[in-house]
Amino acid sequence: MLSIKSLSTTLITATLIFSGFSVYSVAAQTQSIANPNWWKKPSGVTPLANKSPKTMSAAQIKQVKQEPVSNFLQLPQHFPWQIIGESIGIASAKYQWNFAQKAYEISVIRMNNKVPLTAVLSIWQDKAGLSPTATVSSETITTNHQQKLIFYTLAGAKKTILLAVHQGHKYTFFRLLSEQKVNEKMIKQFKNDLKKIVIVR
Repeated sequence: MLSIKSLSTTLITATLIFSGFSVYSVAAQTQSIANPNWWKKPSGVTPLANKSPKTMSAAQIKQVKQEPVSNFLQLPQHFPWQIIGESIGIASAKYQWNFAQKAYEISVIRMNNKVPLTAVLSIWQDKAGLSPTATVSSETITTNHQQKLIFYTLAGAKKTILLAVHQGHKYTFFRLLSEQKVNEKMIKQFKNDLKKIVIVR
């Protein structure tokens, strides 16, 4: 016959075993229901995957590597654009252009054409103070060397951007930035300058 001490020991042991089994069972069920890797990012997701098209395009543009301007652009002698510097920001080169006793900055930007042109335009529309989804008019300029440039005037509340783009195996942008509105005479002169340039590749 079991003593009271032995019986107590047996009951305590049985209780602990049963309790441990219950805890284990609950833990096992919880683990089977939950996704064990829910805190990990899927291996195929890139940092840009969850961003809006506009944000993604801006990030892509910031990653643009400058191509030396001498690789793709020829300017005639005695051209009115004065070089400020090369490889500045995303620009291959920046120039100063003087018109009516005011200085304007022109950036020449080379970009892979895998980035949608509409995405690039929407970013510069926003910079000018226009809605990124606003419809902007464009015209085609034929240069003296029979090359085609698409010309945009982005006149917004913040800035005015005159933008010309050549579409080849890459985009070549010519962007003039003004802190105030520009007149038709200035736009015409800028277009005349653009007609003299040559994009060699």
